[in-house]
Amino acid sequence: DTRTTGSAFVRAEPLLRRPRNTGGATLSVTPLDPLEISVTLTAVGDRIDRDFKASGSGIRLENPDYRTLDAALCWRFREGWRLFATGRNLTDASYEEAYGFPADHASFFAGVEYSFGL
Repeated sequence: DTRTTGSAFVRAEPLLRRPRNTGGATLSVTPLDPLEISVTLTAVGDRIDRDFKASGSGIRLENPDYRTLDAALCWRFREGWRLFATGRNLTDASYEEAYGFPADHASFFAGVEYSFGL
């Protein structure tokens, strides 16, 4: 019986880390010609995973669902140049994409980019 051997794949059971339901939506707007704003909502449903700290072969468990909210801002201020700022997991959701490996808390990035006209 594969249910007692600790096999990572159990016949007739869902695959590990594959949620039954996932979804996402992005809204992008350009309120002024050089300015772009986008907001993304991602939702991931419950999924089966394994706790490998509990035993070498891992104990099957349910990794709970989560939602994240991301946003980005971009301003093209000169030909080939743009300023950008990005925020990820803005609600500071606490979740694990893979059990035992916590995802990053809210994070912010900003920079300047130049693109060559190749």
